[in-house]
Amino acid sequence: MHDSQSGDPPQVWEYQTPMEEEKAEVVSFILRWNARGRTEPLDLDRFESSIVLKNTQRMITCENEAFRRLTAAGQSSVGLATDSYMATNFAKLSRDSDSMLLDGVNNLELEHLWSVADGRTATMTTYKRRMHEIKDPRYAILVIGRVSSVMDRAESDYRRTLTEVRELLVQLDEVDRSICRGYARGDTTKEIASSVGRTTRAVELRRQKIMDLMGFDRPIEIVKMLVRLEENGLISEHF
Repeated sequence: MHDSQSGDPPQVWEYQTPMEEEKAEVVSFILRWNARGRTEPLDLDRFESSIVLKNTQRMITCENEAFRRLTAAGQSSVGLATDSYMATNFAKLSRDSDSMLLDGVNNLELEHLWSVADGRTATMTTYKRRMHEIKDPRYAILVIGRVSSVMDRAESDYRRTLTEVRELLVQLDEVDRSICRGYARGDTTKEIASSVGRTTRAVELRRQKIMDLMGFDRPIEIVKMLVRLEENGLISEHF
């Protein structure tokens, strides 16, 4: 694995082995190790991709050097739950996808954002597989990840700010979210009040509460926020 530009960490990550090929190689390597009785340590450092194995409690039981460099600045994460060091939105993605595998889904492939060791935001492809062939709860989930690109510092900070705003937004109750959607549609306060079954004064008070929560000065900023979040794929139009 190397970068196509100078600098550390790289802006663009390139890999010598295609993702599909390495996925098959990793699975085969682990299954051969299992067939030998798991008598020697599982050395995954030969692979370019970031790789971890997790137990049924979602704690990391095995990792490779690529994962340590990517996520933990070279420090081991063995023994940690994978969402113990993640931002809230990343932790939810990890938790939900792990749960699907533990509930019987065989494999998943995700395209998502990730926070790399230096705090910048990367776009990643992650493949997850339930290791049902290994009858040992310590090695229940295989995770193979690859970075597509790393955003520059300004873009990472902007994206992280949007993510933080989204986390605040999803904490709102359904009435407050309906009020936000109403303003985004261009509805008047009276129309929004009618749709949510509240008085116009109650809607105005809730709108002010939302603005205070988000640090906004004007109602139009609610609309701009929703547009930015949707454009960046952080919410759907029917959030």
